[in-house]
Amino acid sequence: MIVAIFIFRQSGTNRWKHATPGEDGVNPFYTTVPDNAVTLFALRSSIATGTVITEDKINIVFWPKSQIPFGAASDKASLIGEIASGPIIEGIPILQRNIRNP
Repeated sequence: MIVAIFIFRQSGTNRWKHATPGEDGVNPFYTTVPDNAVTLFALRSSIATGTVITEDKINIVFWPKSQIPFGAASDKASLIGEIASGPIIEGIPILQRNIRNP
């Protein structure tokens, strides 16, 4: 199992916080997206090729603006019902190239 932990600098402070997705899909450390991050979507647990992506499998992650992967999905609704075109690892932003239409 791979667990991803992301670190963001809080706006206006010199402190950094760990940002890990919560059980309900909302990050427990922030109620809004940090200034230096964007909202992307990842899976709660890894899935195999051919698995249908359902809403309960999707988690919100805050990702540094300077490190957004090319093709990262930023619309949760567009992911629901799609099929994994290859294995997708939990906690990593879902990329458009990793999904296909049913």
